[in-house]
Amino acid sequence: MCGVITGLFEGCRSHSQKYESYTAEITSNTFNCVIYQEQIIAILTKLAGYSIAQADIVRRVIAKSKGPEEMNRYQSQFVSGCASHSKMQEKVAIGLFNDLISFSAYCFNKSHAANYTALAVIQMWCKVHYPAEFLQGQLLWSDKDEKISALMQEARWLGVDVRPPNINESEKGYRLKNGVIHMGLGAIKGIGPKSIEAILDVEK
Repeated sequence: MCGVITGLFEGCRSHSQKYESYTAEITSNTFNCVIYQEQIIAILTKLAGYSIAQADIVRRVIAKSKGPEEMNRYQSQFVSGCASHSKMQEKVAIGLFNDLISFSAYCFNKSHAANYTALAVIQMWCKVHYPAEFLQGQLLWSDKDEKISALMQEARWLGVDVRPPNINESEKGYRLKNGVIHMGLGAIKGIGPKSIEAILDVEK
């Protein structure tokens, strides 16, 4: 995985070398790749002379990509701004603008990126140290067969025992008992919510 990420960054750096001298200060901490929406705003303000308010409008237009005519209008403004504000050549400015459009397809603002990263680390820790609990939580909130099937495969890979519905052990949804996940009675076709409630009431 690290090799894939490194390859992506190296590809990005190789592709952006033509304007690296202009963007290096803005993207120095992300391998000269535009990762955050704040970097798009910084490029628009520092290189093309936009105000922050104007830059934010353009950022939203770029992210939504409202068609070639709309994009061409903003591209012309960007190219002329870069020429007068940063002495950037037209060809380089056009390439940078087109790359900003590409970057906007995946870039986040920093606060979202930080929160998603923290959440990913927490989930990874839970999955490593509490795999059964983690998978039970995932299964409880999964309502698509494809997702459930993928989680079942993940359980097998992690060595977590997932057992079919059992009238003596199962509840309505997935239940975790002694490290074993019991599928819920709701997984049985033809049994409705009222029938499940009646069964559970009898067990009580």
